[in-house]
Amino acid sequence: MTKLMLVEDDAELASVVHDYLTEHGYDVSVEVYADRIAFNREVGNLLSNAFRFAHSRVLIHLSNDAEKVCIDVEDDASRGAG
Repeated sequence: MTKLMLVEDDAELASVVHDYLTEHGYDVSVEVYADRIAFNREVGNLLSNAFRFAHSRVLIHLSNDAEKVCIDVEDDASRGAG
């Protein structure tokens, strides 16, 4: 079943993503040392754009090791000439 969620702002989007990851067994307790404002802006922009331009799905893959955290976001938007 496809679930469509409309969110009002970046804080609500972050909450939706956090809840989804937690519900699906992801460990969301990774510590990231970064400028909070810049990090929130960059990740917020990344996710907002993916949700805005996706036709029907957005895939978010998180991975980490001792040195870095990787956030891969993929949507199914057409890749035509812009």
